[in-house]
Amino acid sequence: MGHGHRGPGRALGLEKHKRARSTRVLLGSLWKYLKNYIWSIIFAASLIIVYSLFSLVTPLILKTGIDRATEENATMKILMPVIISFFVLVILGWIINSISTIILTKINSKMLHEVRTDLYRKLSYSDMSYIKNEQSGNITARVTSDTGELATGIQISTSIVAQLLLIIGSFVLLLVTNWVIALISIAAVPIAFGISSVLSFFGRKIVLRVRRAFGYVSGKMAEGLSGIAVAKSFNREEELATELRELNQQHYNYSKQFGFLMMFVMPSINALSYALFTLIIYTSGWLNKTTDVISLGDIYLSINLSQQFLFPIVMLAMSFPQLESAFGAMDRIIDIFDAKPAISDALDAKPLQEEDDSVHFKNVSFAYKERNYVLKNINFSAKPGELIAVVGHTGAGKTTLFSYLLPRFYDVTEGEICIGDQNIKEVTQSSLRQAIGLVSQEPFLFSGTVYENIVYGKPDATEEEVRSICERINADEFIEALQHGYNTKIVEGGKRLSSGQKQIITIARTMLANPRILVLDEATSRLDAYTESLVQAAQMELFKGRTTFVIAHRLSTIKDADRIIVLDHGKLVEVGTHEELMEKKGIYQDLYTTYYAYQGLEKVDINIEELEPEIVENPIKQKKKPARFSLNSKKKNS
Repeated sequence: MGHGHRGPGRALGLEKHKRARSTRVLLGSLWKYLKNYIWSIIFAASLIIVYSLFSLVTPLILKTGIDRATEENATMKILMPVIISFFVLVILGWIINSISTIILTKINSKMLHEVRTDLYRKLSYSDMSYIKNEQSGNITARVTSDTGELATGIQISTSIVAQLLLIIGSFVLLLVTNWVIALISIAAVPIAFGISSVLSFFGRKIVLRVRRAFGYVSGKMAEGLSGIAVAKSFNREEELATELRELNQQHYNYSKQFGFLMMFVMPSINALSYALFTLIIYTSGWLNKTTDVISLGDIYLSINLSQQFLFPIVMLAMSFPQLESAFGAMDRIIDIFDAKPAISDALDAKPLQEEDDSVHFKNVSFAYKERNYVLKNINFSAKPGELIAVVGHTGAGKTTLFSYLLPRFYDVTEGEICIGDQNIKEVTQSSLRQAIGLVSQEPFLFSGTVYENIVYGKPDATEEEVRSICERINADEFIEALQHGYNTKIVEGGKRLSSGQKQIITIARTMLANPRILVLDEATSRLDAYTESLVQAAQMELFKGRTTFVIAHRLSTIKDADRIIVLDHGKLVEVGTHEELMEKKGIYQDLYTTYYAYQGLEKVDINIEELEPEIVENPIKQKKKPARFSLNSKKKNS
């Protein structure tokens, strides 16, 4: 039976070394988004064609006006139709160009929105292996920079239509009006194309360096702001500023190189244009002297048409590298869309049954990379409603086993994990994860209100349900004491809240979702006595009636457990109660004597009704209201 398992070593990822996709494949992928706007694109393209025709007709009208103005019997009455026609064409051209620009801008913006939304949706359903293995900056670049590059390419491609029309139309008119000047203009094409191509080639390299350097600056700024407290504690503010200054200097140097390059782009093109115009004027003068058929209007028309012929060629030459860059961005975007998930539901996957909440690990082994095992031959069963404390040295495999393998963020390499009599590979991922609640060591809160964070796991929860849960775990008091209570905005993961407050909110969120099986990774950071008591009380409420695995760091939690399992170097080495494991004098006793026994506060109980406010140093800002809690510290005998 297939379970969609491809092994952790083959998790979803972006191919680092591969052949670029063909243009046909890239355009085929882009068509998925373009087809929704095909009629709008056709309409905008039609307007561009009309605008290009106006651009070609306008110099013909001016040529007529110049010729009439230079005649001996020229009067304003004769010139007025030409002047009116010119201004009508200019105004109509402006209106048509504005409409086409608005249409294409809207299409481009909508497509960009759709691509980014689809990318983010794809990433949100991606495997944990991909999210953890791929650099977050690389992922962000694909969603932001690459999509932006693609949007630029689409804009350029629409302008190419107008440029091609101008090239063809202006050359045809040049041939009709003066084939000699048309040949002179053609002679300038290789020179213009060569200059543009060379400058574009070097410009693209410099632009890539500028973007890369800007990425380093952005990354260092984000890192510095995140770790500013650490930098201050070691008096490293100046070093932090120096590192940023050096990266910023590199970005400045590359930007300066690009600026110098651009100093040569337009002057070079202008020099070529002036040379061409000078040659056209001398040629026109020579033709006028020898044939007496070249008028002043003809000279103007020749210069204008040659300019309309030459300038689009230059723009086309400079557009090709940008189009190539856009195709490269599309290729990288498709990498994400085409990537196959390492974890997928079996074809005959069934919902997880609700009758049995026992959990069984049967000969479970796991390796992130082939044959490099981090867990080996784990055999263990937890009864429904049992509280299991998991202990072990750092790197023993505790988080991998319970936080990654049990909810099937990764698939086991060998063996199987069962809930009741169902292999978790044979149940749907949605039903499995709905049954399992995860409370991580570092609480994470989303941007939004406190209320929105609590109902995150149960969006249809009522306000009464939320308040009931918060009152059960004594969270209602401190939430109401916040500036706007439950409607207080949370920013940047809850940086304005204490560690204890964030932990309690995440516990409330998990309780509201009401999972049948719980995995809790206790925070290692020590809290003040009052907040510690709130967190402990909240945890005990959370444990009730659930099969619970606690990656424990508090002695009180370990002693309250029904059983304790000890992991060491990826192997399950001891199982039993606190007393049983102490008698064995093994790894658990060593952990206890070197770490747990020296915890200053083992347990703090909350007694409702009896509070002496003067002995409570509560760091949580409270509103002025009658005190509700008292603290009595108790020590348990080991």
